[in-house]
Order: sequence, then C-alpha cells, then structure tokens
Amino acid sequence: MKYGFIRDHTSEYPVTLLCHMLSVQRSAYCNWKAQPCKVIPPEELVLRRRMKALFVASRDSLGSRMMMNNLRDEGFEIGRGKTRRLMKVLQLKVKQKRKFKVTTDSKHNFPVARNVLNRDFSPSAPNQAWGTDITYLWTQEGWIYLAVVIDLYSR
Repeated sequence: MKYGFIRDHTSEYPVTLLCHMLSVQRSAYCNWKAQPCKVIPPEELVLRRRMKALFVASRDSLGSRMMMNNLRDEGFEIGRGKTRRLMKVLQLKVKQKRKFKVTTDSKHNFPVARNVLNRDFSPSAPNQAWGTDITYLWTQEGWIYLAVVIDLYSR
C-alpha cells in the first residue's frame, strides 16, 4: 500500500522524501519496484473467490483441512499446502470458539424464595403477578446486562 502510494507520487515529490515520510526504507522500495508483477491465472482467481465464499459461509471456522476437503468435493485439485498458503495470502484466519462458561450455581445452601406463583402465568387482573429475568449479552464493548420486568396480566 505504501509502496504503491510512493510509486504514484514520484512525479510530484522525490522518492527519498516520500520514503522518509512513510517510514519506509528507500532500498526496500527499490527492491519492491524491481520485482516483476505477479500475474494470477484465472483458475486461481476462481479458486480464491470460492475459498473466500466457503470461509464466510462457515462463519470463519473452516481450517485448511476442511477447506481442502470442501474444495476437492467441488472438483478443485488442491493439496493441503496450497490451501494453507492461499488461506495465508487471503488472510483467512480461523476464529477459535470459546468454551461456554456456566455462570449459574444451583447447588448452594442459601435460602430460596418460595414459589408463590405456582406456575399460574395468567392472573385475572393487572399488578397481581410480575415476572423478571436477567441475562448477560456479549458486545464489542464487553458484557452488558439486560434486566426485564413484565406484568404477567398484560403480557
């Protein structure tokens, strides 16, 4: 990305200045520029698109073995090494699923409230029976708590 920017702006600014401003070694830029452009064959482009689609469909859970097996099932001739290399090039990294952690402790010696509702969830008038619940929701900002209180009559 930085190298492309330098290449596009060499007509306006000196290469040395651009490299310095973008914290790039001038020799690294020159080595990058000297490398021939890689031409990706159309078959590999089709393979890459399919790999991305399979990965997204699996919700980022397909590893190289399952990816290879799925691609072979679809008729692609591919080995595990090539699958791993392409997954690395395409930045397809598996998200590890976390183990479910139980947060409820039902086996305790603390007093438990008596069951006054006795599974009668249809009271005859408002404000006779209320129901509550609390749950934890994971968000990008961390855990949040959702507490709900409802009148069972108007539910």
